[in-house]
Amino acid sequence: DSTGSEHRHRQEQQQQNASLTNPAFGEESAARELAKLSDSLVEQVSNTIESAQSGETLGLGGNATLQARVDAARRQQQPQPENEFEEAPENVAKKEAQEDAEVDFDGTLRSSNETTAAELEALRAKEQKLLGFRGLPMGYDHNGVNITRVSFLLLRIMRQYKISSIIDFPCTHTMHWMPALVERLDYEISNFRYVGMETAYEDFRRCKSELEKVSGNWRVEMLAISRTTRLPPSDLLFSFDGFQKIGVRSTWNLLHALTRSNTPFAMFTNNPGRGNQGSGGAAKEELVLNVRRPPFHLHPPQKAIRFITREDDVSRANDPTFVPSKVLYFYERARMRPGVI
Repeated sequence: DSTGSEHRHRQEQQQQNASLTNPAFGEESAARELAKLSDSLVEQVSNTIESAQSGETLGLGGNATLQARVDAARRQQQPQPENEFEEAPENVAKKEAQEDAEVDFDGTLRSSNETTAAELEALRAKEQKLLGFRGLPMGYDHNGVNITRVSFLLLRIMRQYKISSIIDFPCTHTMHWMPALVERLDYEISNFRYVGMETAYEDFRRCKSELEKVSGNWRVEMLAISRTTRLPPSDLLFSFDGFQKIGVRSTWNLLHALTRSNTPFAMFTNNPGRGNQGSGGAAKEELVLNVRRPPFHLHPPQKAIRFITREDDVSRANDPTFVPSKVLYFYERARMRPGVI
């Protein structure tokens, strides 16, 4: 009985296929029959038509209407993207890099698209001479970070926004150069105060030991990051690779701590053009974080300090396709993401 049933089923399919490939078969009837076909039968008909187009004769007589309907049926079976309006990752990265360039704090980089790298360095040297402080004379450190550039532009930010107190977290990331800068800032800025913060006791002791070698108004404190964290009174939270170290969840908590603590400014490293862990961009072993992407969705920064690493050389300043690997973002807290932070 089962053999006879399979034979009858095969005959019915052959009759349906034969009727569809008959030129005399009416267009309206073909539409009704096609609607009854299963997904597997649609696939069979499509393959049959493709074979006919490659030279096999089936008597279709050039029936393009049937082919179009089969193609449409197959397209409907294909999964649709979750968001058809989602931008390509490379376009998002280029947009982020362009927005950073528009708010670059180094005016010599922003003022001309045709200035050479040598001319840019000369302009910066002239500006540094006028300001007195030329940055810590360290050049690139063991991590490839331009400490001279970072320290010089940090002081400029503090002068422009009248910032006199700073929280440095995690202080172990900057202890090979921050004590020297603390001593200089204590001289340059009236009523200067520095607070180094760490989450581990051994790191806390290390920061305190290094700062004891310099003069200035400083102290070191422990920091426990949670949904209720409050920061010591200060004008600026400075974090060099700190958000990358603590990850997305703790970074989110720390950003909200700015509001609870009434800290008006924040300055931290960001990785433009990258996604965060769990959002399709960064592997777990990579220390990257991008506050422009989910779940943060922060607005563009008020200032961006680019070309702070050896990898992101200033010679690429005029390359429109270049996306820096690491940028220092400066935010007014109230403009990060109004209504959320």
